[in-house]
Formats: sequence, C-alpha cells, structure tokens
Amino acid sequence: MKPKKLQYDLYHPVFEPIGYMKDVMPDWFKKIEKFSGGKLSISPSTITVKSCAPFMDSFLTGYYIPLPIDILVEQTENGPRLSWQFYSPDYTETDFVIERDKGMVPTLPIPQGFHNNHFSWSTKQILQVEDGYSLLITHPLNRTDLPFMTLSGVVDANYPMNGGKLPFLLQMGFEGIIKAGTPIAQVIPIKSEPWILERNTNLLKEAKLARSESLKHIIGWYKNKFWRRKEYN
Repeated sequence: MKPKKLQYDLYHPVFEPIGYMKDVMPDWFKKIEKFSGGKLSISPSTITVKSCAPFMDSFLTGYYIPLPIDILVEQTENGPRLSWQFYSPDYTETDFVIERDKGMVPTLPIPQGFHNNHFSWSTKQILQVEDGYSLLITHPLNRTDLPFMTLSGVVDANYPMNGGKLPFLLQMGFEGIIKAGTPIAQVIPIKSEPWILERNTNLLKEAKLARSESLKHIIGWYKNKFWRRKEYN
C-alpha cells in the first residue's frame, strides 16, 4: 500500500521541525520494566504497563508539533508570565505564545492544578495532509508530566494550513524553561469517511469467547493476534 503523505514547512529555518512521536517517548515510560521486579509472576501479577500494546501505541502514533524556541515561565503577583528572546531581522511574527481573553470560552472547566489563564501556542509550522484525511491535533497522549495541557481540535488541512493558535493551560506553580523541541501537540491523521453507529447484540457472546481465549495465554495474546504495527515515516 502506498503510504499517505503529511507535508510541512517552517516559517523560519532555525525553528524546530515537525517530528515523529516515537522519537519523543518520555524517559519515565522507558524506565518502566516489563515485569515489576524483573520477574514474571501471575499471582500477584507483575506485568506492568510496559506490556500493554495500546498504551505503548499512544507514544508511537503520528507526529508531534514542537515548541519552536525556548519559553521562560515565571510566576508573578499578577499570574504567570511567559517570555522569550528570539529575534531575527527577516522575521517579525514573534508571537510564540498569546494570552486570550477569558470571555472567549467563559464556561471552559479548568482542571485542578492549572491556571485559569487562556494561553495559545502560536505554531510556526505549515501543514498539509492528503485529500480524504483530517488531522486530530491534541495534547501528547499520556504526557501528564508536561507542565501544560494543550486542548484538542480536528482540522481539515487539505491545503497549506498556516501555523495555528493552539489553546493550552499552564500548570500552577511551574517555573522554568520549556525547551525548544518540546512536543506541544500530537498530530494524528484520520480518514474522513462516513460512519454509522449500530448495536450488534452478538458482540457480548463473541467478546466473552475472546476473553476466554486470551486467558489461555499468560502474556501477549492481543499483540500476537490482533495488533498491527503503525508506520509513520
């Protein structure tokens, strides 16, 4: 099958390029052993999340939008302040982060531990996906270690889409540098086609049978029988 293509360009040659999610797998996940204590046991089970293919796939699926430059976060009496020092005489669009009026989304629930300021990343990459596909753009999946939370959207980028404004919330108490190259959003191409929701009353019986079959194996049934490698090159 001929691979589909996601194309990108940069507003400035020094900005960080679009990258592969597999290249920014977090260190905390890499450090988890496949079996707790290094030894397989059934009762109690020592199988860790490192053996969970769906969880692993969340770190491998699609591409990521990186922060183009370093951003310094400081906490002040008036709330968080974000600043940067990038300057180039041939590039004037230096609004890397903007703060929007809270009235834009007045009823947005703010998760515990985050400021209620409404920030947006001003991305500096141009994206275009092939016809028949859309892009799910969301916070990097399962990356609760990042000091921000990027909100989600679905875009039909079947044209050279200018860098957008990605809303995000900032973690309370965080101070320091969010480094250039930090994944600020995960980009997952999804096929744009009609879907129908339908109830199938045979599924419960089939699911119970599949469950019994899976329990014949101590580990690896799903990965060996159904899992398929996703390719993003």
